[in-house]
Amino acid sequence: LDLAERIYGDGYLLLGDAAGFAFSNGLVLQGMNYAIVSGIKAAETVIEAKKKNNFSSSMLSLYETKLNETYVLKDMRRFRSIRQVLTDPYLYEVFPALLEGTLLEIYWERGLPKKKISEAFSACTRAIGTGYGEMLTKFINIYRRL
Repeated sequence: LDLAERIYGDGYLLLGDAAGFAFSNGLVLQGMNYAIVSGIKAAETVIEAKKKNNFSSSMLSLYETKLNETYVLKDMRRFRSIRQVLTDPYLYEVFPALLEGTLLEIYWERGLPKKKISEAFSACTRAIGTGYGEMLTKFINIYRRL
């Protein structure tokens, strides 16, 4: 993740939301903690730059060095492709429908013989109209990014 051109330059530092330090994995929203940490590191950098009266890009690159010592840039690198997952209908539509349908088949009492989980899962997969290969590929893709 090359943030150098974005988060600092001659006479400026970007932090918090302005630097894009926020993300959601669908379960939690991260942002305020990144804003606080990046604000602290920006302040430390500005104090050092002021002591040297040097606000050049090369001096302010210390900000990125300081951020690399925290979890902020580590998280931003680790979850850089999270947006691809959050727009995937499998995460919010297909997988929940598959889970709901399978559990209903297993637990709902209708006076019919019970199905094995594999049978219930297969029936729901057919009803949803997706194949095992596509579903497994999507699941692995989402799992890796989350």
